[in-house]
Amino acid sequence: MLTSDGSGGIVAEPNFTYNGTDGFLTLTQTYSKVNTTTNNNVSASQTIQSFANDLGCAAIFEYCITENSGAKRMGQIYAVWDTLSATHTDVSSPDLNGSTSNFIWKVDIITGDLTLTCNIGGGTWDILVSTRIVF
Repeated sequence: MLTSDGSGGIVAEPNFTYNGTDGFLTLTQTYSKVNTTTNNNVSASQTIQSFANDLGCAAIFEYCITENSGAKRMGQIYAVWDTLSATHTDVSSPDLNGSTSNFIWKVDIITGDLTLTCNIGGGTWDILVSTRIVF
């Protein structure tokens, strides 16, 4: 059932609001199983997602990266962790419009948080990541 949230959005389910004009489904609580982040014009390594390692035991990070010259790829990072360490694998599409080899994902436990970091060896990147946490 869809209802109005009073600010022009439509509540699709508790804790979610759907904007039919833009086609966005937004989580309206602090952090849950699903979160999406966009980082534009990134040219140095940085943390893209971070959350407490006791929030879950695994996650799937779906991503699309685009270098300013047009090189692009999309994929999924499968991550699993415990309180001390993390491991992951990256399953991705072939590169489009050039090499994306200057962009590498890293998953770690840092001071009790699971972190998804991009390691950039060159170029400037737009990064879109959707995170699904397995509770």
